[in-house]
Amino acid sequence: MTQRINFAKNVPEAHHHFIAVEKLLHESELPTTTIELLKLRASQINGCGYWVDMRSRDLKRAGESDERIWSLVGGRAGRSARWMARRRRLRGDESSCARTV
Repeated sequence: MTQRINFAKNVPEAHHHFIAVEKLLHESELPTTTIELLKLRASQINGCGYWVDMRSRDLKRAGESDERIWSLVGGRAGRSARWMARRRRLRGDESSCARTV
């Protein structure tokens, strides 16, 4: 596993902006669960299983339904896994073609 960047330590100006966005979201009229669902989706796109798990559990504790959480995460993750498998196969095919040329 590759180590993640510690933005607060290594890029403090970026961390400052992350905090500003977080504050702006919570000051908006968006419901807290919607904000947390957005964060869950971002964690999924980033491929961070740890945060997908943490955010899913937090949403569940906040009263969000399993159906709503897993329709966001599960459906996309399933397609993603199949897509990644196809992508790996295609890369393998492409690399074998490149070696024969």
